[in-house]
Amino acid sequence: MEDQEPETDQQYRRLNALVRTQAQRNKIRDALKNNNRKGLDARHDGFQMQGNKVMYQLENGQLIQLLMTSEDVEKQLRTEYDMPENAGKGQDNLYWGLKNQFLGITRAVIVTFLKADEQYVLAQSTK
Repeated sequence: MEDQEPETDQQYRRLNALVRTQAQRNKIRDALKNNNRKGLDARHDGFQMQGNKVMYQLENGQLIQLLMTSEDVEKQLRTEYDMPENAGKGQDNLYWGLKNQFLGITRAVIVTFLKADEQYVLAQSTK
């Protein structure tokens, strides 16, 4: 029997699909800033502005931040990766630690980020 994903993991995947492109993220931000949800549907109901940040409120009440640009994603990944508690974490552990804090950070983004990091690449074992 195949294991099913927990509901929250499925929710993160659906949310990341909603914000995959820059145009999608801009549409959400602009609709929230202008207090005009006309172009958004029920899937966007949890999005809200907090200051200048776009946040999404999960069903359990937890807020996660939508990173608006690829530069925001890169900056946040660098900040998180350089934290002592994240030292030595690989792609999966880094992903699991960040996916419940930020929208826009996917496994693929983390893999690309890590492959470009010289220290991470040098620490990998050769096959």
